[in-house]
Amino acid sequence: MKLLRGFDPNAGYHGGFLSIGNFDGVHRGHQQMMACLVRHAQKQGVPSTVFTFDPHPIQLLRPNECPPALTSLDRKAELIEACGVDFLVVYATDLRLLNLSAVEFFSSVVLDDFQARGLVEGPNFFFGRDRAGNTEVLQKLCSDAGIGLDVVPPVFVGASMVSSSVVRQLLADGDVSQASDLLGHRYRVVGRVSSGSQRGAKIGFPTANLTDVVTVL
Repeated sequence: MKLLRGFDPNAGYHGGFLSIGNFDGVHRGHQQMMACLVRHAQKQGVPSTVFTFDPHPIQLLRPNECPPALTSLDRKAELIEACGVDFLVVYATDLRLLNLSAVEFFSSVVLDDFQARGLVEGPNFFFGRDRAGNTEVLQKLCSDAGIGLDVVPPVFVGASMVSSSVVRQLLADGDVSQASDLLGHRYRVVGRVSSGSQRGAKIGFPTANLTDVVTVL
């Protein structure tokens, strides 16, 4: 997979299939989307591309409401690559992009920047200023432009619909096992092991104290 920071007209992703989103956690729902994306692209012999944002748009629009990330950008790229995607384009989120209307976003990004042949999205996809665009709007825009759209249905693990927000809540509740089931991979954190109060030695087994947790994987 080729990782790009921003658009590159010479990169080779034009004319392929495209998925747009934050993909935080790259959970089972995202993985199903990317399997569909790669399948369409390979069938037609064109590239598969994921377009994502860094930082999360909410961090610019409503910084006090920005949720904690489930994945660092490096880990996100690693997980997306494992899905077989050809290109990952990471856009440095700015207000210019966020102020585009749904129609402007579609015209500028989907048609001009990617020249996409088709799109693959989830059912809760929103785009454009004030999240005015949804999958119904996208279907109309794609139909008018003569390009395909595949809306992948949500994934359920047991009774739980897989989503980044559900995974965050499970982690907040301490249910790491169920969160990992929804993610489809182990949840990990990165930090520094430091000395503590040595209580582990007193109770018969060592423990690790993590400080300076710098990123979430």
